[in-house]
Amino acid sequence: MANEKNNSDGLTLTRVLNASRETVYRAFTDPAQFVQWWPPKDFENKVFSFDLKQGGYCHFGMFMKDFSMYARFDFIEIVPPEKIIFTSVFTNEHAEPVRNPMDAGWPMEMLHVLLLSEEKGKTTLTLNVSAHNATEAEKAVFAEGFDSMRGGYGSSFDELEKLIS
Repeated sequence: MANEKNNSDGLTLTRVLNASRETVYRAFTDPAQFVQWWPPKDFENKVFSFDLKQGGYCHFGMFMKDFSMYARFDFIEIVPPEKIIFTSVFTNEHAEPVRNPMDAGWPMEMLHVLLLSEEKGKTTLTLNVSAHNATEAEKAVFAEGFDSMRGGYGSSFDELEKLIS
């Protein structure tokens, strides 16, 4: 089950998963599991660094045939197994921020608020993604990308469901 909404605070995606909150949390925080479901369909994912703590970061790359891109999550707040707040940036292979390789007008940073709640053995995953420290022009480009983001996150969440089922 998926619910979606978008507003001035970004895009909010909700998915009910048939697994415990701890299982879903581990899928986000264990690099060996993360690489199996996070990348968009047809991409391979490789984690270079994963330091899950406030002030830590995860640097990873996504690869497909003749295309590669890198990203970094900077962890702001972690409340196991309920919440992870982090920013994301596209990077080069050295974890240094770069513009989105597919759209130079995209915001440099996005803020992610991941919430996990459990009821009767099922976990509700709620992810809010918003433009962070962005200009008005970048926010407009970000809002134009909601459909693409729904598809990308939706594909990843489909893979997450397969992994934890």
